[in-house]
Amino acid sequence: MYIGLAEIGYVLAVLLLFAAVSGVALGLMLVFRSHPLERVNRAANRTISIERWFYRNHRPLGLFILIGASYVLLYFSWLFDEGYILHHLPPYLPEKRMEGLLDAIRLISLTGAVLAWLAGLVVLVRPSLLKGLEKAANRWMSLHPTPMLDWSFSFIARHEQVVGWLLLSGSGFLIYKLLGWLA
Repeated sequence: MYIGLAEIGYVLAVLLLFAAVSGVALGLMLVFRSHPLERVNRAANRTISIERWFYRNHRPLGLFILIGASYVLLYFSWLFDEGYILHHLPPYLPEKRMEGLLDAIRLISLTGAVLAWLAGLVVLVRPSLLKGLEKAANRWMSLHPTPMLDWSFSFIARHEQVVGWLLLSGSGFLIYKLLGWLA
């Protein structure tokens, strides 16, 4: 059995429907009572540090990464059956292109699994070797708001009801269209 475009479309429609219902809830909160959103915003913007947990539990975490990477290596090295996949693809897809695509998927997956296996080995044996990478990532991923985010947050704070009505109408329209498509 292959997963066709109809199945993928159905799953995406359900995910969009969930997002639209969330948009309706958020829009109603912005229109009628926005004070709880300020508390949620403060809670979401606080810094969370997992470094201490990571270094205390590096052995089980490294073992878990090694097991996962080993499974991916095993699957894409020996268990990946291109013939079965090609046989179950829709007939309108060109076979040569699909073979090339499957080879690319296999190569990317094997490369990622080897890198994950090496990272798991480092985490298992000596996680402090990742300190330099961690510092570079922390420097690159700044938690300080950018000027654009500051502007958009202040705009929403100044025009809560207008933004709430826009979000409510857009989400309602999306729900209407998705329910019509899913029915």
